[in-house]
Amino acid sequence: MKNYKIEISIGSFLKAIGEITLEENPKTAQAVVSALPFESTVERWGDEVYFVIPVRVEAENARINVKVGEIAY
Repeated sequence: MKNYKIEISIGSFLKAIGEITLEENPKTAQAVVSALPFESTVERWGDEVYFVIPVRVEAENARINVKVGEIAY
């Protein structure tokens, strides 16, 4: 399975380099990768960062809790 390296930048404040894997949620991951690159407006709630992305897919292996550092859609 292919993994995709991505970079998330929030102005000059934050730059994170991560990886999207197709293993657990392949339809969702492929939709996100296909939409790259995109820009959005960031919102914060506590320590969490939220932003709208140009992707619409049905829930795939949905869960309530995510691990620190994970990206949730």
